[in-house]
Amino acid sequence: MVNLLLNAGYLREADRRLNILKSFAGEDEEIMLAMVRFNLLSQDFAAADAWVDRLKSKQIGAESLVSLGRYFETARQHQKAAAFYQQSLAEGFYPESLIGLARLETKEKRTEEARKLLFSALNTERTLPEKAVGPVPLFHEINALLLALQEPVVGCRGWIASFNGSCSPKVLANKSVLIYATRRESAEQYLTAMAAALEPSLPPILPSSIRWSEAQREVQPDGPVCAGIQYVLN
Repeated sequence: MVNLLLNAGYLREADRRLNILKSFAGEDEEIMLAMVRFNLLSQDFAAADAWVDRLKSKQIGAESLVSLGRYFETARQHQKAAAFYQQSLAEGFYPESLIGLARLETKEKRTEEARKLLFSALNTERTLPEKAVGPVPLFHEINALLLALQEPVVGCRGWIASFNGSCSPKVLANKSVLIYATRRESAEQYLTAMAAALEPSLPPILPSSIRWSEAQREVQPDGPVCAGIQYVLN
């Protein structure tokens, strides 16, 4: 309930509920995380840091470090956010932390570093910790951030790459991908890069597993667009 109130921006109501729960905070990681988040949203950074210290006195899980990274990033405390994301990655493969670090790199105009982090977050071959969110549910968010790294260009066309059921990567089997590019060869390069990120150990996509066609008129770009994969169609 407290997180729902914080999501909606109802800080006063969240404060009232947290005051009731404070007496249980010493043993409850979720309450302590909520206290950190509340104080960050209230811009009481000293209080937020104090609750972080209390959390660190416990053996908190890496998923809580991911949450702390996200909370501090939202509060524009970027250096601390990056530290939490990196600490979680030292514990295992947490794509959300890679995405968070990529957002921070993007804010600093370090485009190539951000792109590398986002491609790393797409790796479906790595073992996920129990509570980590995997690359597949995060695919559209990752792809949107990759597109945002591109400068809009003129003269793009829309291409549809339709995969058969035996293709690699497996997550694209029986799916179609809309790609904007100035040439079909460029569209193929975007798709090859994405496939290599999803399953890095596999050889390049076999041409026989893809059927290429021009996209329908209603999804063709009208003016400058960010080239690359736009979205996956079921």
